Amino acid sequence: MTTNTVKDLNTESSYCKPERAQLDWYLGPVGTSRDADSVVRSNWRVLIERVVAVDPEGVDHEIIHMGHWAVGWVEYLAVRPGSQAAVVQSQAIDKLREHVILNEDDLSMIEHDDMTESWDSYGDTQFKRDLLKRLDDVDPKHEHDLDDVDLWEQFRDLDGDWEHDGNSVSFTVPWSKWDLTELADKYRQVSEPVSE
Repeated sequence: MTTNTVKDLNTESSYCKPERAQLDWYLGPVGTSRDADSVVRSNWRVLIERVVAVDPEGVDHEIIHMGHWAVGWVEYLAVRPGSQAAVVQSQAIDKLREHVILNEDDLSMIEHDDMTESWDSYGDTQFKRDLLKRLDDVDPKHEHDLDDVDLWEQFRDLDGDWEHDGNSVSFTVPWSKWDLTELADKYRQVSEPVSE
């Protein structure tokens, strides 16, 4: 892992205008972008927290923000050589040589937050639709109502699981292992059967 400097950026471009960082300031070892995956976002957050802890006034570091045609924007961390921020940067470089993740706990938090946001955004709706379809397949003569159901709890009761691939979250239920007849009875609307 080499250490680039601000000089390596196209500072002549209108997209890159450091405010404090001089051309000899070190960059990295991680940056981020609009489309960064969970590992990059975690490493970025951990590195910035560590640098800010030793340089809270921002005298010896700067986050350089640039527009980018492919990913919308990118950010780089620049640190003054010989500063405490540079020591933190050097420690991060050494850690990343051994392991791709600076802090496993932080990565887990990011992935859990992504999962929660994804569940609220589309996972619960997808699960509800899939469950209703399966209940209707088991008990086609009745309507089923899931409006007052804690969908997350029901998802977990059915051994539902989630997977984070770094960029997105998917939710799965091992449907084939369940006899849904009991659930169909539980969620059957109190109404006349659907006419055939």
